[in-house]
Amino acid sequence: LVARLSLVMGGESTKNSENNDTEVENSSTRMNDEKGISILQQLSLIFQQWSKNPMGEGSNDEIMQDLEYLWEEASAIFTSFFDGSVKLIKQQYLAQQKASLWETVDLNRKKASLLLNVLSSYENNVDVAMDNEGIMLPRYSLFPQRDDDKVDASPLGRHVQCLHRNCAKWDTIIVGESFGATNHRFLSGLGGAQTAQAFLNYTSFLQRIFHDVAKQGFQNKTGEFTPIQEHIADHKFVFILSLYERAVSECPTVEKVWVSYIHFLRGEWIRLRKEKQEDTSELRNLSSMLQAVTQRSCRNCPCSVT
Repeated sequence: LVARLSLVMGGESTKNSENNDTEVENSSTRMNDEKGISILQQLSLIFQQWSKNPMGEGSNDEIMQDLEYLWEEASAIFTSFFDGSVKLIKQQYLAQQKASLWETVDLNRKKASLLLNVLSSYENNVDVAMDNEGIMLPRYSLFPQRDDDKVDASPLGRHVQCLHRNCAKWDTIIVGESFGATNHRFLSGLGGAQTAQAFLNYTSFLQRIFHDVAKQGFQNKTGEFTPIQEHIADHKFVFILSLYERAVSECPTVEKVWVSYIHFLRGEWIRLRKEKQEDTSELRNLSSMLQAVTQRSCRNCPCSVT
């Protein structure tokens, strides 16, 4: 979006300089301004969505460095095509927008941090179970520390260093590169009873909250909602489905995981059927999902009598 902003603003500026008609020039300037504001608004929405994602250790500092750098770059490009009092007005407008945006980002980060704190114990239980069964990829291999990184205090330097660290993480996962460590393998699909039970405890916790929120009404959010309740009210059962998909990816041959998954989908289908009293796209999608999960469970547990 920052690169697009530069192209849009630069292209419109060239047109203005080649056109001597005042009315057309003013119209083009307004279009130029509207396009620039639109791109900055898109950038703001991306920042807000980004800040809602729970972050790992040290990531909260990195996200603010990235946001600061990208916003300053976009603002500098946008204001560079104005002069005099108009430029000053645009700078004041962007300063107000940034203050409002940063307040929203900070609020979202606090909510995401609270959400992560609530779920961290269950995530840790899953990690411990996977480690006990020998299928846990060591975490240190995902976050290699490089001694040769030089500290650069400039916004651009911090942004580049953040990108380098992220690339190092993905190189470790995709290419298998690690700094002085042996190669590690992902042992997905080999989870046993202990890992399965950790996932089922996790899903049971979320289902209890989900049913409480459903009783109050997903749209009737009040100030009494906790971060986890608010998150589930926004995403409904999709949040739980993603956890079940993690569970069957790690434990595809454990029957009780599939049974729990199917029971949850069936319960949701019944609840929606009573609520809607008619055949809706949401109900049809859930029916298709229930059929697909049932077929997958039979393929992965062919000897099951359940």
